[in-house]
Amino acid sequence: TCLALSSSWNPELVEEVAAAISDEMRALFNINGKELSYWCPTVNMGRDPRWGRNDEAFGEDPLLAGKLAAAYVRGIQGCDEKYLKAVSTPKHFAVNNSEYNRNTGSSNVDEATLREYYLPVFERCFREGGAKSVMTSYNRINGVPASANHFLLQHILYDEWGFNGYSVSDAGAVGDVGPNKNLMWDQVRGHFYAKSMSEACAMSLNAGTDICTGTEYKLSLKEALDKGLTDEAALDRALIRCFTVRMMLGEFDTKETQPYYSLNKKDICSPEHARIAEKAAEESIVLLKNNGLLPLNTKKIKKLLVIGPNAIYRQLGSYSIGGPADTRVSIPPLKGIKALAESLGISVDYAKGWHITDRPMGALPGSEVLLREAKEAGKDLKDYLEDRLPEDVKQRNREAEAMREARKNQAPPPPRHPVDDPDLGRDPDELFKEALKKAAKADAVIVIAGTDPSVTSEGRDRATLELPYNQDGKIRRIIEANPNTAVVLISVGPVTGDFIDKTPALLYAVYAGESQGSAIAKVLFGNVNPGGRCSETWYNNDSELPHISEYGIRVHDTMNQMGRTYLYWLGKPKFAFGYGLSYTSFAYSDFSVSKTEADANDTIKVSALVKNKGDRAGYETVQLYVRKINCYDNKPYKQLAGFKKVWLEAGEAKQVEIEL
Repeated sequence: TCLALSSSWNPELVEEVAAAISDEMRALFNINGKELSYWCPTVNMGRDPRWGRNDEAFGEDPLLAGKLAAAYVRGIQGCDEKYLKAVSTPKHFAVNNSEYNRNTGSSNVDEATLREYYLPVFERCFREGGAKSVMTSYNRINGVPASANHFLLQHILYDEWGFNGYSVSDAGAVGDVGPNKNLMWDQVRGHFYAKSMSEACAMSLNAGTDICTGTEYKLSLKEALDKGLTDEAALDRALIRCFTVRMMLGEFDTKETQPYYSLNKKDICSPEHARIAEKAAEESIVLLKNNGLLPLNTKKIKKLLVIGPNAIYRQLGSYSIGGPADTRVSIPPLKGIKALAESLGISVDYAKGWHITDRPMGALPGSEVLLREAKEAGKDLKDYLEDRLPEDVKQRNREAEAMREARKNQAPPPPRHPVDDPDLGRDPDELFKEALKKAAKADAVIVIAGTDPSVTSEGRDRATLELPYNQDGKIRRIIEANPNTAVVLISVGPVTGDFIDKTPALLYAVYAGESQGSAIAKVLFGNVNPGGRCSETWYNNDSELPHISEYGIRVHDTMNQMGRTYLYWLGKPKFAFGYGLSYTSFAYSDFSVSKTEADANDTIKVSALVKNKGDRAGYETVQLYVRKINCYDNKPYKQLAGFKKVWLEAGEAKQVEIEL
């Protein structure tokens, strides 16, 4: 997820990940014409970690998020001067950070907060990343729906920033401009800003929303034209923007003239892309706490116990669409830990401990899925049906066939697959008692805790920062049973709980993608030195946060008078923005500043000598913060102004310079 990537503080890595993604996008296009416009990345600011889509974004700081988002856009769109590899669509424009009221609510902020906090990440996507598309959000901004917001779209995006791509609405967002049209997920929709659907369409088109995701333009735009609510000039403008980008994709040129024509099935799920995924997972992991338990001592530990349902389930985050059907290219934590531990002569046992849902389970313990090769079975029926299928269904079938063909170079799955969770249907109390009993006998315990989509996702904000399913209490009891317990959090964002103070070691693995299991194992055993840093503030409890509907971030703009994010928050965090430990230590010296006085257009160079004082190589992320003296509460108390991630061998020193 983007939140995992933000913990890496590595724009070059983010661009490499996005380039691998778009290689596969273009390969699928070359094979079967799959679309090349992708609605990513999500770049809304993580100003409240309870936000349901927190894992999709790049954290709470405008500079860090902006640099990483721009790198992601460059990776998706490619570096050719004439052609785009694919189209990146940063979303959701703008100030869209609460799910429960996104179709009905208004995000109210003053213009200073809008321009200094919520919009810079989008601006970097266009100015530094060159994004050719943008998605408008569902919500209103200061009372005006985003898709019909002339100030945001025309004045800022097109006129001020010089955006030269097209804008597309979120699904149904144009309809939400008008009167309520239906109920979805028991949620009333619609801002009632326009009196009719034709007026809603005209307002959106006139404001600059070129494409409507939904049927509203198709059904009502002609009526808007007939009524004189909009004109053909607005339609022409939208068409020109859209077709210009389609031409940049090479849709109307011969394939042989395009630089990405050679990408094909060998570039899908390739070994190189697997390497990139594993590197990204490794760099995203943050060591939050370590009292000497990590890395695990392989000379003393011979029996290792892994506890927790997130050990066997791959938490890939929102819009991962579940990942591959088998685990040949997607490694859950238990699989990664067992593979590495057993290669070191350490036996690994597993206890689930608890279920991640209260809903009844359908599969019986010990169930298996039997796989057989279909060969020609059903081919005649398939051919008969496909002649009668709609074109969009045929296209999906071609895409699925291309993915199957692309994965033929991988080893086939075993004929029998056990159901991922053999403990389905077991009594929860029995599960936990079994985990405690095994924990007392193990040399060390790894608890894989965290969140899952049943707690938070699109359309659902977290009600609390506390871990669900009473994991806090369970972890504390496990630590009592075995003090040599390390906790690995795989979660949608920061969490709270007394277990944090009790555990001797704490890793934050976010939702680290298909290679999360092998990356976690390498960090636990010391094959990888953790170098991730927090991209969000870790609060102590829910009371330290304002209500999620409050979009002000300064102290005087929040009801609890505490402010939001590290920029303005008055409290002492559990773990600060930018924080992260390592298996080595670093020392700073020889500080220098190129200028002591400067005007607004000057560049100041700040440098320091950074030395690795330990006996392990590792990453250090050098962070430069600035603050205004006597700024009171209208400016940040401190603000990230630059950062550089450097690799240092044991005993090595480097002079690191950051331009301000």
